[in-house]
Amino acid sequence: LKSAEDKLKAEFNNKPRDKIVGCVGNINPTKGYEYLIESAHLIKKELDGVKFMIVGAMLDTQKHYCQKLQTSLSSLELQQDFIFTGKRDDIPQMLSLFDVFVLPSVSEGGPRVTVEAMAMEKPVVATNVGAVPEQIANGETGIFVPPKDPQALAKALIYLLKNPQERAKLGERARKRVIQMFSLERCVEQHRKLYEEVINSGKL
Repeated sequence: LKSAEDKLKAEFNNKPRDKIVGCVGNINPTKGYEYLIESAHLIKKELDGVKFMIVGAMLDTQKHYCQKLQTSLSSLELQQDFIFTGKRDDIPQMLSLFDVFVLPSVSEGGPRVTVEAMAMEKPVVATNVGAVPEQIANGETGIFVPPKDPQALAKALIYLLKNPQERAKLGERARKRVIQMFSLERCVEQHRKLYEEVINSGKL
């Protein structure tokens, strides 16, 4: 019997040996997908069998940006290497397909999906924007790169794609970090402390 992961790979025509670099987020300019495409062009020069999966809705308000991405893919001959899944409700299952989770954003708040990927023991390559540096320990649970820097993004992804043991180490540490810092129990405890501080300060 096929596993759920095997079925998803078949759905997207992924070969068993393909390495998948994946991200999750609606298609809009803040996600920096054009820089991922540029980095993919560099990665494909060095590695075969790498697919790039973007899980997120193509919004009507972002048609111009979507067309820009398609034009870039065509000019770099990467159409067969990128998979746009559209909106999905099975995010944990989609994350399970990824060998590396990538967040190429140029702007972020505190993206929940980064923590979800870490919880599933996925190594993360992310731009150091917004609250992302609070989520990821650089070099321990993931790798930071500057935003809008496809060369740095490609270098980090190539390193992890070539080193399965390092991927496994980062993924294992990532899950431990989530349990230590982002579990429900941890959140409840932090809120309790905050409420106590406010009450004891006499500001209520």
